[in-house]
Amino acid sequence: MISLEERLFLISKAYAIISKYFAHWEDARIAENQLDDTYQQYLSKAVHMEGSSEFMKLMLEFLALFNNKHTVYFDRSLAPAICWEKLEEAIPLGISMKLLDDDWIVVDSVVREIHPGDKVMKINEKPINSWIKTLKCYFPELNSSSQVARAQILWTLLYPSDEYLIELVDQFGQVKRVKVDSKEGYRKQCEPISQWLIKGEIAYLKIPSFAKQSYEAQVLDDLNRFSNAKTIMIDLRGNQGGSTPSRLVAKLMNQKWRWWSIETTLPIPDDVDLTCYYEPARGAYDGDVTFIVDRETASAAEDLIVPFKDNRRALIVGETTAGSTGQPYHYETERYFLCVGAMRARMPNGDRFEGIGIEPDIKVQLTRADLYEHQDSSLVTALHYHKQLTNS
Repeated sequence: MISLEERLFLISKAYAIISKYFAHWEDARIAENQLDDTYQQYLSKAVHMEGSSEFMKLMLEFLALFNNKHTVYFDRSLAPAICWEKLEEAIPLGISMKLLDDDWIVVDSVVREIHPGDKVMKINEKPINSWIKTLKCYFPELNSSSQVARAQILWTLLYPSDEYLIELVDQFGQVKRVKVDSKEGYRKQCEPISQWLIKGEIAYLKIPSFAKQSYEAQVLDDLNRFSNAKTIMIDLRGNQGGSTPSRLVAKLMNQKWRWWSIETTLPIPDDVDLTCYYEPARGAYDGDVTFIVDRETASAAEDLIVPFKDNRRALIVGETTAGSTGQPYHYETERYFLCVGAMRARMPNGDRFEGIGIEPDIKVQLTRADLYEHQDSSLVTALHYHKQLTNS
């Protein structure tokens, strides 16, 4: 349960933060001059409900009007099985899904009976498309790819159940029904990976998140091992951000570069000049750099890519990224998490970015066949490109 005092405080806190800090009015579904009236409508609704889940739906519906990925609310008590300190590892339904050719396809699974490539048809006897229609009013994102990613966290929060019955179709067209236990606290592997793909020539680093500073620190240490590599491939697929990896940018950047063009309601430190070009650091890696990205590459992971896209220092392979970054304003307690997008980012040349993303230099679309055949087409494409470059 959530008390009346808590409900009124939280929705009023959201209103106050949005009034002062929100930086994305041009994408919002309401005009700035409609905020007061809209707040009063939702405040009235908040008075007449008591359930925590219902209040979370109300808060998310309110925040979805602002159409910004970084503007969101969670009540952690509704999904106690999720380790919120390691949210990047959470996989609440035991599977991760992507929208491929209008079908919801499993791309990662920690459930033995479910395999990457399986098509999800129903959850708890309800067709997947009906679920999406139900959930859509709670989505704050601008594009469908981000909506799919957010839906998988919202499911267990908004529609809690002891177990979920998932109906799928496998690669042979056979229907299977698998029960997953919501109390299981499913987790996926989320540690950086580093290895040689071709000894002494091409190094590979997988960075699943920047949620912990230790991830960036580990990658920086690993880069010292690969300092003589001709090419370093940085895999950012599924990386939804954290803290901007500015030290990693400096380590990989061997030419002049610049950050985002931004508009923000937050103060910018005196020692930060977002309009200037930065000189490369002494001892920066001087070989080729490739980023492998997908539609879930977001926030701080996009911060990493931007200067390399701007000055063409790196090759970018994969899917268009999520299109959401910026320093949000946080209000947080042990139970509640409220976040409002307080910085609007554009590419360094001023081009729009939010809701659009970063286009790769070489596009590679994931397919069901790739998943069933354990074929990493993006990585294969990147390797093929560098082999051609070496042989030319």
